[in-house]
Amino acid sequence: MTVPCRQWTTIETNKDGYLVSQCKDLRLYSTADTFNAVKIIRADGTVLVEFKPFSPSLSFPMYVGKQWSGRYTGIVNNGNGRWFADFVANGNLRWEGDKRCEVKSVERLRVAGVLTDAFRIECSEDWKVNFFIQGKAHSTSWYAPGIGLVKGVHSDNRWDYVLTNYRNQQR
Repeated sequence: MTVPCRQWTTIETNKDGYLVSQCKDLRLYSTADTFNAVKIIRADGTVLVEFKPFSPSLSFPMYVGKQWSGRYTGIVNNGNGRWFADFVANGNLRWEGDKRCEVKSVERLRVAGVLTDAFRIECSEDWKVNFFIQGKAHSTSWYAPGIGLVKGVHSDNRWDYVLTNYRNQQR
């Protein structure tokens, strides 16, 4: 998701109701009820990525055949990160996204050494930057109840991910 970090650890649900995950010096804030990304910030408080109101990637309750869609605005802050050069040379990148998703099936996957059933979610997205640059993206994600998002494959493979470690902390 727009930053070069592949190992996120959930650390808390904060007082504002966001699920907070950490990777290195980055924190990902997601909606606690649907796990949809809202923003990624550095430890110093610099906002690197923001989705307004959020990136509509999941919707509950989940069942095969469920469809949802949502529009959002995405903003990537320069933040002096070299990874940003893939987007623009200076300043912030702002884009409009229109995402449509559907739960296509339930599949058995082995992730993080665990065999689990996961919903396969396919999303297509139209995006545009100003009026001149626009495109389409496609992604397939797998969501395992009780675990979360366990795998993602995108039309731009630099955003692919897979869960490599999982520990159930419920007692």
